[in-house]
Amino acid sequence: MEVAVTLPPGFTATGASAPGFVCQLGPTVRCTGGYVPAGDGATVTVSAVAATVGASTAFTTTAWVDPANAIPERSELNNVASVSTTLAPPPPPTAELWVYESVTPATFPAWQPVTYSVSVHNGGPVPATGFTVQMYTNLPAGLVAWSFGGGFTCLASGGYTDVIQLRCTGSLGAYTSTTLVFQLKLANPFTPSGTPFTLYGWVDSDGVIPEGNEQDNAFTRAAIVQ
Repeated sequence: MEVAVTLPPGFTATGASAPGFVCQLGPTVRCTGGYVPAGDGATVTVSAVAATVGASTAFTTTAWVDPANAIPERSELNNVASVSTTLAPPPPPTAELWVYESVTPATFPAWQPVTYSVSVHNGGPVPATGFTVQMYTNLPAGLVAWSFGGGFTCLASGGYTDVIQLRCTGSLGAYTSTTLVFQLKLANPFTPSGTPFTLYGWVDSDGVIPEGNEQDNAFTRAAIVQ
């Protein structure tokens, strides 16, 4: 059995697969050697890129099964099908934000401060303006000291009687980064050994920057009471 798929002008086939078939790429993709039991079916998947087709162009793809009429059938009128669609314009470029965080020291006495560093990156290709980095701790703590890069402003709330919450707002040019540093101290100096002191956070917590990938926008970093 053979299945043939003809691509529109300007398209280049990048792959084709079908269980039991052997496919050859070209302006017409041909998949041969397949076997379909009576009453069953098979799916041929063809991928292609529109290398020279402009946005908003309408195009048609046509597929045939048994184009050489090698298999006798009661009807061959349903052996060909076409589908038409319009190529959408590419989405506008967006920023790509991600974070890397660290803590010093990794283990600490409960009565000594811990320093969390949060590096925020914009992978471009466009600037990211007016987004937030929001953080909170899992245990009541106080803010001892902080520093943050130019273009950012930070506010803190809570602490000592509640978990501390930190919110920083700022902007990053394409392919640039900045580091936010916070030195925190547990409210309870008698916190048991082995207790994690964790900073949770999100970059662009308000979702104002459209991104292709937001899976790398959250972070968690813990130091352990020794």
